Amino acid sequence: MPDDTYLKMINVIKEVGDERKRQFVKWGDQSFRTQTDWVAIAGEEFGEVAKEVVDYFLGNQYPTIEQAKRLRNEWLQLAAVAVQAIEMLDRVKIEKPFFGK
Repeated sequence: MPDDTYLKMINVIKEVGDERKRQFVKWGDQSFRTQTDWVAIAGEEFGEVAKEVVDYFLGNQYPTIEQAKRLRNEWLQLAAVAVQAIEMLDRVKIEKPFFGK
């Protein structure tokens, strides 16, 4: 991976972390949630990404900078939700009963 690509990736990951913190401040501790909850939450966030994509690419011949910012923000929110789901998995003792059979 080229150095400039790596640095851009690190910056995006930092932004995901910042969004994760913002979500914690807004919603508080969400460690009680199940993977089913996280799938539902991520699905809702993905729906917001999809809406922005449709608006961004189909709504106007020339999308605005504001539309691009909204789309980017939705992607960051979805990524932060995925981080929370992974954090939850890392906190639990992984056993057969947790995952089913």
